[in-house]
Amino acid sequence: MHSGSGNHRKKIKAQIDAIGRNEYSQLIALRRHHLPAEGDSPESLAMAAWLDNHYWESMSTAINNGIVRAFKG
Repeated sequence: MHSGSGNHRKKIKAQIDAIGRNEYSQLIALRRHHLPAEGDSPESLAMAAWLDNHYWESMSTAINNGIVRAFKG
């Protein structure tokens, strides 16, 4: 490990914290994840947010259905 790695980690942590406080940065990250070939237009950002919400709603439904099945036997 070289001497600059601690400072590098602090900079990364600070950037992560900044993204956590900035909704626009979060939308950019979601757009890059879900729609990597798209630009950062308002439509693409909205679509990425919708896709992310839809994914987590679907996951929640699937998990709830699995729990119900598990307890029904």
